[in-house]
Amino acid sequence: MSHSSPSQQSFTTIESAESATAATSIETAESTTAARDVSPPAAVSAARDVSPPPAAARDVSPPSAAASAARDVSPPSAAAPAAARDVPPPPAVVPAAALDVPPPAVVPMAAEMEVDDVDVHEVPECIASMIDRGSVESHRLFLARRTAMEMLRDRGYSVPEAEIARTLPEFRAWWAEKPGIERLAFTTTLVSDPSKKVQLVFCPPEPVKIATIREIYLQTKEENLSRLVLILQSKILSRAREAIKEIFKFKVDIFQATDLLVNITKHVLKPKHEVLSADQKAKLLKEYNVEDSQLPRMLETDAVARYYGFDKGTVVKVIYDGELTGKRVAYRCVF
Repeated sequence: MSHSSPSQQSFTTIESAESATAATSIETAESTTAARDVSPPAAVSAARDVSPPPAAARDVSPPSAAASAARDVSPPSAAAPAAARDVPPPPAVVPAAALDVPPPAVVPMAAEMEVDDVDVHEVPECIASMIDRGSVESHRLFLARRTAMEMLRDRGYSVPEAEIARTLPEFRAWWAEKPGIERLAFTTTLVSDPSKKVQLVFCPPEPVKIATIREIYLQTKEENLSRLVLILQSKILSRAREAIKEIFKFKVDIFQATDLLVNITKHVLKPKHEVLSADQKAKLLKEYNVEDSQLPRMLETDAVARYYGFDKGTVVKVIYDGELTGKRVAYRCVF
């Protein structure tokens, strides 16, 4: 048996320690690599890649015959009462009186036929008096002429009361005797000054041209008029309107027949208008120390100014008397 020296034993010990350390390092590295490259377990793969359920699980079979019977209730069995099985349809229980009523669509037609067959004399008197069986043209001319007569009277001209009080049937009877637009003309004089004469003339339904104005001038040339009132049934051409200013030496008032269907001065809200005389006008201007141009203005084309025939420079006293305005007085100068 040989004995090694102490130095050899130390060297052997060091080699053994190094070998053990190297082996441990190799095993640790191999185990780490194996832990990284380990494939996922079968259970995990199975959990990720779940195959679709079998056809039997997806396609649920229709309910059984018992379930169908539960949903589709069969008609009552033979054991049900006879009254419940043999219920008559609704029309069978309708009363006999209801069956004799005609359909709804027939009732309005029958009622309409009865209305058409009703004699005019059977209409109540209060309603029959409001029925106008005449022409629309005669009614329009009647209203326009009556308002024109009232306008002349309010201007101070002499107008017989019979002309204003004439009713529509009386006018139609008078008009039917000899229908003609020239019969509607009316001539009268001023009450305060009979030398001032005015004539009312209705124009034909056709548009008013220069030839129409010249014809009217020839008809009124010998009348020695101081004023003329033309009532149109249609439009007037611009050249004809200019011809009026050139041919006639006095003022000509132009109205549409539709403007005279209603007398605007009879409206409940219209204030009262009074024309001041020359002395009253001078006194008013002196009292307030103003000129007529400084007074509140009323246009010559104003509806009330046209109705009364106010000329430029006329001072009008307007009297208000109403629940909202109270009683007060204002003055207007026509421009």
